Amino acid sequence: MKKYYILFLIILSTLVLECESDSVQQIDCTNGICTTEYRSITITIKHLTDSTLYHLTDYKVNRVSDNSDVTPNHDNLSGYSGYYSVANDGKINFYKFMNVEVEFTGYVNNSIVTQKRFIITADCCHISLVEGNVSIFI
Repeated sequence: MKKYYILFLIILSTLVLECESDSVQQIDCTNGICTTEYRSITITIKHLTDSTLYHLTDYKVNRVSDNSDVTPNHDNLSGYSGYYSVANDGKINFYKFMNVEVEFTGYVNNSIVTQKRFIITADCCHISLVEGNVSIFI
């Protein structure tokens, strides 16, 4: 009876290992069906004293791991108005199936006024925010 129990444990552990190796496979997005919406992760920067919008003269978003510039195209939303796009679907390949840490750096007249980090991911279709506060007060 003990031999059957050991054999059962060996077979069960083999099946478990096989299931785990299947889940690590790359996901193929070629046949994915996505919505046509264009997603953006947007932050709001406000004055600490009166909560009015804080206007930057420029900003950058860098991937922390290699310091590469992943700043999204400045869309109509920002125009340096207090609302700033940290990431959008236009650069989805930077984030697909990974948790990517990025750093947003805001400038006023070439001086850094804020630096905040965010973790962003994406599936086959869209980006999403994993971690980070989208309201910043200066």
